[in-house]
Amino acid sequence: AQNSCHTWPHAVEFPIRLGVCLFFGQLDLDFEHIKIVLAFQVHLDVVGADGHVFAIRRDGVYLGFEDFCVLNGKTASQKYDGSYEGVTRRIRDFVSPEQVRPALAQFFKALALSCALKNGDAHLKNFGVLYDDAESEVRLAPIYDLVTTTAYKPADILALTLGGSKRWPAAKALLAFARTHCNMTEARARELLGAVAQGVLRAAQELRQHLHGTPAFQTVGAAMLAEWSVGLKHSNQP
Repeated sequence: AQNSCHTWPHAVEFPIRLGVCLFFGQLDLDFEHIKIVLAFQVHLDVVGADGHVFAIRRDGVYLGFEDFCVLNGKTASQKYDGSYEGVTRRIRDFVSPEQVRPALAQFFKALALSCALKNGDAHLKNFGVLYDDAESEVRLAPIYDLVTTTAYKPADILALTLGGSKRWPAAKALLAFARTHCNMTEARARELLGAVAQGVLRAAQELRQHLHGTPAFQTVGAAMLAEWSVGLKHSNQP
């Protein structure tokens, strides 16, 4: 337990940096996006009197946030009850019409990244929507809370079902999911899988360099690299 405590910050740093890079295209991000991602990552959410979770925009205005447990009428204890197909249905139900297509593409990339990283914690509370106020457009929240759970729990599985199963999906299954549930052509889905693969390979290179100066992280870091390799081969290469 003590070792996990010391290695956990490193274990979340590289996946979340990868997610930030993939979803925003750069590391010198807009303050709003950085604050949202980092606030969720270290669980420093601001909770209002009504129990709603907020993030803070650059101008100091609170952003409304609802996770997919709330949107599905579930409690926090039911966060592993559901499917990724169900998340796409809720995206269509709650995200503003003009934001649905980019939200579905963003969600597919988030799911593909979780599979490549072997992140078994992509549950209903780790996806959400953001809005400025009750009358503004609703958009999918930036990705957050990424970790290679199989580095700690080798037998871990998907948090939600995909195609009725919680087994890690092959790339073929992800492509079918993109076509059927994300309104995406196979060419576009393959393009996003390629972006995920490039990001993971870049992060793996940075992680290897980091391991040289961090002896306490060697075991977990090596396990993460091994899991990323397996994840890419199984879930990313058609």
